[in-house]
Amino acid sequence: FFFQADEGIRDPLWSRGLGDVYKRQVCDYGFCKVEGAPGSAQEADRLVELVGTKRITHYGDFELSNKKMSNTPDDIATLTEKDSINNVGDIRQALQPHCDETYRTSTIGITIFQVFEPSTEGGHPTLVDGFEAARRFHKEFPDDFEELVRTPLTGQRFDPKHAEGELPRWYRCTLPMIRLDEDQEVCGIRVNERQIAPIDLPYDQVVPTYRALQKFLKIVYDPSLMISFPLTKGDSLIFNNQRVLHGRTAVSYTHLRAHETREDRGWRGRGEKKRGGGGGGGGG
Repeated sequence: FFFQADEGIRDPLWSRGLGDVYKRQVCDYGFCKVEGAPGSAQEADRLVELVGTKRITHYGDFELSNKKMSNTPDDIATLTEKDSINNVGDIRQALQPHCDETYRTSTIGITIFQVFEPSTEGGHPTLVDGFEAARRFHKEFPDDFEELVRTPLTGQRFDPKHAEGELPRWYRCTLPMIRLDEDQEVCGIRVNERQIAPIDLPYDQVVPTYRALQKFLKIVYDPSLMISFPLTKGDSLIFNNQRVLHGRTAVSYTHLRAHETREDRGWRGRGEKKRGGGGGGGGG
């Protein structure tokens, strides 16, 4: 799952082959780590272009902790001490593994983290293979598994002040947490405990749904399913947000990164053939 980019990312002929390698790994295993990628904001798009077309969300070109959107190479997510926080990614504490933006009908597909300046201590990514977690959940608790396949849950986010001068925004989407394909195999998950709205279901479904959630999240947070590794300057992490949950260890505030979201157009199929394939950790 680990690759050395070196000069290949800068050479058009080599770049095409590298992009195919990255996409195969993400399809088969859910993620890959790239070493030696351009370590500056000015060159960040070179890696992005190998993967696919950039998806622009309400964050603008980058997810900005300071919410300034001039869409220049200087627009990168910088974790620094803040007087007030409205983005959980800005906190010092460790973040539990989760999927991003479950409040969207079309959840983010492929995500790329690029590190320009690492934290002095901590801030290491933690990854969990959601397909493997779902496989274990189905094996141990088949009835509860079916509950989360058929029961729509609402993911929501209220953004009181997204950017200076803007009105508040409230995002909501109601869909099941586990998605199956035409062969009744898991092909997508939407797991973010912080974004789950209060369950609004008929009274006889509330307790079974909460019980199923509790059992599934216990598996998702099982340390035996997690892997973690440091990222240094020039390292990048590419992962499928609809399969791999990501979090991070507690961080000291000198951590600088770019967070760019991707669409997985046309090359998800191989990953679906590897569902639940393999052992502990985010790599399947």
